[in-house]
Amino acid sequence: IIEQYKPSYTLPMNELITKMMDLKQDSIVNKDFEKFLAMIEKLLGGKIGIKSNQIGQKELNLNISGSNSELPMFLVSSNTNQLATLYLYFKYWIKSKEKNFLILDEPEENLHPKNQYDLMSILIEFASQNNKLLLTTHSTLLTKIINNYINYAQLTDENKAKIQSEHLSSSLNIKDIEICFFDGEQVKHYTIEEYGVVFKDFLEIENQIASLSNEINMKLYEQWQSN
Repeated sequence: IIEQYKPSYTLPMNELITKMMDLKQDSIVNKDFEKFLAMIEKLLGGKIGIKSNQIGQKELNLNISGSNSELPMFLVSSNTNQLATLYLYFKYWIKSKEKNFLILDEPEENLHPKNQYDLMSILIEFASQNNKLLLTTHSTLLTKIINNYINYAQLTDENKAKIQSEHLSSSLNIKDIEICFFDGEQVKHYTIEEYGVVFKDFLEIENQIASLSNEINMKLYEQWQSN
């Protein structure tokens, strides 16, 4: 089956399909990342299960928390499908606790802002455990979250203790981070300052939107005043 469809996909996608087809109900679970699995299960609203259909093909299902119900993956939300591969990575495919290299393309896609926030907590903690993480993003929310972690690392232990947040169990060392922006022609390297990174290209658009919003609101105010 894999060979039949192999020409239709890129090499990474073929490898992913092969890995999924090789999964078994009794596949060995990596115990090092049980905390991450529990966090992802909370985002998913359940666990990803594996079973074989009537013709022996592997199928993934979402086993919904707090019930005996399950949904095939083609019926679950795009949010669940987005997180399913990461769930399988931490549960079955990762081989060691350290020196892993995880690449994620736009992890914010299809996710509610709160889920983006929670997911970044998982990824930052993963990176802080001597692992490498490469992210691409179009999300200004993610850039702000990253800056929070960078700035948090600059605080003294005393000041860290004064900040209550479940999302700051880890921090980012400036020396371990590189941030770049691709403008369609070239890659720009952003400087990481003492207070984080100014994502200039994103900020320019945000300022344009804010300026237009202020202009519209002023006209609305004048309109209401005239009435």
